[in-house]
Amino acid sequence: MIENSKDIFYIVLSFCIFWLTVFLCWGLYYLAQTLRQTNEVISSMRERVAHLTDIVDLIKSKALGFVTKKAFGFMTGAGKDAKNKKKK
Repeated sequence: MIENSKDIFYIVLSFCIFWLTVFLCWGLYYLAQTLRQTNEVISSMRERVAHLTDIVDLIKSKALGFVTKKAFGFMTGAGKDAKNKKKK
């Protein structure tokens, strides 16, 4: 079976290639798992940012409506009527 040192070299070489292959498969598996988890985190953060953006837009629209209502009331003289009633 083993006739010379060349045969021993091929046996050792095949053993090393086998373990290198096992190590590379193990590393690729963990790399794929890490990328999957990273993708899940990014998706979760996108959902949270979208929700936060919706909340900020709602607050902005409510504030704009309040300011517009106050400005419109001031321009139409609603504020003057209240002052005139107090003077009488």
